[in-house]
Amino acid sequence: MTVNHKVESSSLSGDEKFLKPKSILNYTLTYLKHTLLNLNYLVNLYMASIKSGYDLSTATYSPEGRVFQIEYATKLVKNSPMVLGIISNDGILIFSEKDPEVSRLSLFSPEKIFPINKISAIGATGKTGDINYLIQRARIDNLSYRENFSESLNGSLLASRVASLIHMHTVYWHLRPFACSGIIGTISDSSPEIFVFFPSGLFVKCFGTAIGKQSETVKISLENILVKSSNCRKNIKEVSKALKIVKPKLNLRLLEIFSLSRETSRFDKPISCNIITENERLSSFYPI
Repeated sequence: MTVNHKVESSSLSGDEKFLKPKSILNYTLTYLKHTLLNLNYLVNLYMASIKSGYDLSTATYSPEGRVFQIEYATKLVKNSPMVLGIISNDGILIFSEKDPEVSRLSLFSPEKIFPINKISAIGATGKTGDINYLIQRARIDNLSYRENFSESLNGSLLASRVASLIHMHTVYWHLRPFACSGIIGTISDSSPEIFVFFPSGLFVKCFGTAIGKQSETVKISLENILVKSSNCRKNIKEVSKALKIVKPKLNLRLLEIFSLSRETSRFDKPISCNIITENERLSSFYPI
């Protein structure tokens, strides 16, 4: 009986051997393993589509390689009041649009352009608390740099320090990204420079740019203004006209302007926020 059983076992076909208990168990385990892997992949895709779990910190990347918290901060900046910076042939202009709702409901309108020293200023938009903290750190760095090197912090060094602080908040999981972006106007080596920084920590040098709501449309007008290469007082008129075309409902009285040119010794607000009144008095302010 034992011999016959061995002979019968050796004469089984390949399909019959596949149906042995051990083979069936291995096949079932392999099938379940592949099924679980597919389910895990589908769950990851679903979580990425609804951004569930991947937006809890900046240290978490989605399967698509995105950091959702930085994207949220960038989206907030795009829906914030506009800030604009442009280099003229005799200096720098920074425009800032104040929030009409805040200006209407409060006794004073919070500023969006902040002088860092005599030759540098930052115009920022986004979350007000983040802007104030960023400006405070920039002013502290400027004082420290002045004590050590007997000169003001300006140029690409100022931009890199601000951008480094922003980038640090996108690396560690316990820190939240800065929900703000800004334009730095500064004088370096006797030449005007403009830098723009973003919530990701990136900063770029440019001749003119705009950030905030409808900024992409305004950038087209800035290219035409830069081609003319006018001075600061002429660019004030040109930029105000361009903003009025892009935003017909814009209240020019809520437009804040800082300038640094040959006619001013430091970054300051040489004109009032009322562009309509000031355009009529430009000849008395800046005699030709």
